[in-house]
Amino acid sequence: MVDFSRIASNLEQSENGIWVASSQRGVSYPEDGNETRFAIEDASYWFNHRNNVITHLVSRFSPSTVFFDIGGGNGCVSNALQSAGNEVVLVEPGSVGALNAKKRGVRTVAQSTLEDAGFEHGSLSSVGLFDVVEHIEDDAEFLQRVYYRILQLSFFVPCSTHFSAAFCSELDGISQNCFASHDK
Repeated sequence: MVDFSRIASNLEQSENGIWVASSQRGVSYPEDGNETRFAIEDASYWFNHRNNVITHLVSRFSPSTVFFDIGGGNGCVSNALQSAGNEVVLVEPGSVGALNAKKRGVRTVAQSTLEDAGFEHGSLSSVGLFDVVEHIEDDAEFLQRVYYRILQLSFFVPCSTHFSAAFCSELDGISQNCFASHDK
């Protein structure tokens, strides 16, 4: 179990077991995005396939460290990693996503942005950014901050992103709507 008191200065545990940042900034994500995705994630071929790939990568390259799923929404990836035996922390700024992750069974959830949690310098060794970077206005600055301030000297950072809505099928119409305005 992660001891947030040793690695994060701005998280407190709420009654429902979710760790919450005392101050939280806004994020660029559709307001209904987490609820909409929660309804389709478990039955989606795409989400299941992606989870299998991510689980394989994390098990191979980061098997014995705590994995931080940054901006992990409803905990779809976190739950898959946890089910495969990995220790996982979901860091999700949206209250709906954080609550859905708890419902899904993710054991350690922090409702916060990476910045607002107040993670200490060099406190994380393994983080994932899955479909997150495209929602951050200054993505290059964010990635530099992760690299220079938060990660340990030895680290693992898998990252994925939707770079075009053209890669969404009609079955992923929900995804297409969520990401259409975020194409880079």
